[in-house]
Amino acid sequence: MLAVAGCHRDSLAPPWLILLSPNVDTLNAQITPGVTLSLVGLKDTYTLDDTITASLVLRNYSDSSPFILWTGNSPPNRVLVSLLDSPDIIYYYPSVIEFAEFRDTLRRGDSLSIRIIWDGHTWDARESRWTDLKAYSGTYQLETRLGGNMLLNHPLTKIITISERGYPFSGDLRVDYSSTDSVKADFIIRNRKSGALPLDPVDTTPISLAFLAGKDTIVVLKYQLASSAFKLQGFADTVILPFRAAKGDSRFAKLKGAFDMRAILRLNSRLISASGFRYLP
Repeated sequence: MLAVAGCHRDSLAPPWLILLSPNVDTLNAQITPGVTLSLVGLKDTYTLDDTITASLVLRNYSDSSPFILWTGNSPPNRVLVSLLDSPDIIYYYPSVIEFAEFRDTLRRGDSLSIRIIWDGHTWDARESRWTDLKAYSGTYQLETRLGGNMLLNHPLTKIITISERGYPFSGDLRVDYSSTDSVKADFIIRNRKSGALPLDPVDTTPISLAFLAGKDTIVVLKYQLASSAFKLQGFADTVILPFRAAKGDSRFAKLKGAFDMRAILRLNSRLISASGFRYLP
């Protein structure tokens, strides 16, 4: 089992979900005699920089009657990624084929292919939002299934490993939406590898936080990197900037209603950025 520090380990699975037995790849299923569902295009190992892509393929090679595929108002394809041997949900996404209700008839030789893409970004179940943080290196179980016809409720799974090769850091701006009289946000950097790693800032004030209203940049603030953040622990999320400001702060006099926030950490290796949205009445 992968030991992860700083991961959202209180994530909750969707109520309909029952995780399959781990350590088993299930890449093909027979839906009816002559109709198969396959998960194709996945590798065993990926780097931290890879985008994971695959296809879910439904094929009719039967000599008999056509196969009628139907899904109701729920998306026809669900993709789930979880830590191996653990109920912690890293990524969950229902994929839509352009419209909610989908009907198709697969005659002999016909097939339907649905593209699956995961760029490593994770879901924060506590805040019910996508984050800019990417998954740690480690071993995961990817599960995907089709909905609609009861005959198609056959989950397919693949065990995948994200190695420690590649760029180790990703960032997220966690905005506190509970307060209406202040602006609170934490700029977080994640070390996706198991060992502690140093940061290499370009100068003494490598952190910037910009506030934007539409296309206009209202203010840009710059900050030093705390000495404690020059080395990030492995498998952990570190707050490198806890930002707090009252609503009446003169720097934000022009910020009314909705505005965007963008945080940037400038390292010699690359920029790490994250964004958030805020509304003040």
